[in-house]
Amino acid sequence: MACGLDEYEVRVLMILIRKLNFTIKAGYNSELLAKRFRGEFAGKGKSFDETMESLIKKHKLVTPIRKKTLKYYLSDANTARSLLYKHGENVPPPRQ
Repeated sequence: MACGLDEYEVRVLMILIRKLNFTIKAGYNSELLAKRFRGEFAGKGKSFDETMESLIKKHKLVTPIRKKTLKYYLSDANTARSLLYKHGENVPPPRQ
């Protein structure tokens, strides 16, 4: 893809963006996110851990934060939205 995101990374970002619609600083429980990811991409290509590592280290779009369990937050929601828009996803407008 033009921006360097693959289909797995796009899907994870869409899940996080949808969560962000309800509250501005929403995080997503890592276990629930992994379960949704594995439900869609079971036995295909990249693993959940590889996808999250890429989003955290390479693209710097997601930040992991340890609470009782690990949670993932969008580091830069506006950049994530613009990248998703380039991929043809229906995303909500950026928030201020």
